Amino acid sequence: MGIATRILVLLVALGAAWWIIRRVRSQRLSLGTAVLFLAMAVSLIVLGLGADALLDPVSTSIGISYPPTLLFLISSVVLLVLVVHLGGKVEKLNEQVRDLAERYARDHATAPPADEARDANGGLGAPANDGSAEAAPDT
Repeated sequence: MGIATRILVLLVALGAAWWIIRRVRSQRLSLGTAVLFLAMAVSLIVLGLGADALLDPVSTSIGISYPPTLLFLISSVVLLVLVVHLGGKVEKLNEQVRDLAERYARDHATAPPADEARDANGGLGAPANDGSAEAAPDT
């Protein structure tokens, strides 16, 4: 890997790490998810610092003739783990939303809201005027 590529990988990894830390500090990203993303950023930093020297012997020892293939294999596994992790979080949130919607429906189905009862009685607690009673003549 050339020096320009190494610098680019380092800048991208440092930018990603800075962005992740900033999102954690503003509480837009949970700490557990941030740890996973920071691990990926650190692996990019290590790759940018010269992990290709480590990647070549490891790939040849397990029978992979083209070292970048091992990198793509590792990346695919990491992304698969990330998708499964985030899918589990989405399912948990869906269950929470379903439970809240059921509780809301149950609470509001038993008694009419106070505003509806008041509007049915003319707004001031008086019996409802349905218009059948004759109006008193103005004198």
